[in-house]
Amino acid sequence: MFNTHTRSSVPKSTRTRGTAQNPHVILLGETMLLDEVELRVPNLFVYWFDEVSPRGYPYRGTTALVRRGIVHKELEHAPFSSVRTQRIRVYLDDEELLLYAAYKPPSETFCSTDVQTLFSSLRRTLVVGDLNANSKRFLSGPALTLQEVEPISLSELQRAVFRLPKRKAPGSDGITNAALMPLPIVCLAALTRLFNGILQTGHFPEMWKTGGAMQEPPRAGGTCRYMRT
Repeated sequence: MFNTHTRSSVPKSTRTRGTAQNPHVILLGETMLLDEVELRVPNLFVYWFDEVSPRGYPYRGTTALVRRGIVHKELEHAPFSSVRTQRIRVYLDDEELLLYAAYKPPSETFCSTDVQTLFSSLRRTLVVGDLNANSKRFLSGPALTLQEVEPISLSELQRAVFRLPKRKAPGSDGITNAALMPLPIVCLAALTRLFNGILQTGHFPEMWKTGGAMQEPPRAGGTCRYMRT
């Protein structure tokens, strides 16, 4: 999927990418193309979902393009409450894959059951598009609500710090696990409040989600050390 930025650029941008990159499938969540505007790409089948604007004029919404030679089938349009979809079934390497080009207008109330229905099939499923939902709860299984997350206690944090391995590469700040163990109780209490605030809001700092390792040059008579980043 790619963003074509403007309605007028959809046909040209799609043809350019479809010709230059030779994709198997192109999924467009929102095209807003009028019926008289043709969307044709060499060597690609085109399927779209028809919409009607509040002013009554018809236009094309979600669109899927599939390369000729790919075994596929257009599926019926499911009657979702808030999400518009164009779905196709594709067979690649003897595997069946359901593909959805999806879109939800920002003016409509998001219905989470639509997303649950999309992934209710036992088949491999890929949903591509803009749902305008600002939701953080699209997971492979049921998620706990923020009210169901138990806060951690100061004693739990103390036990966790005590169990930290001492022989562990420090982070980019150079603080080792061994340096955390003698922290005074007031510092651990502040960390407890910080962690519980993160659990209650469901927001985790971006720097906690990525990691890496860099090699430090060996000191005189020593060996190389690794530092987490």
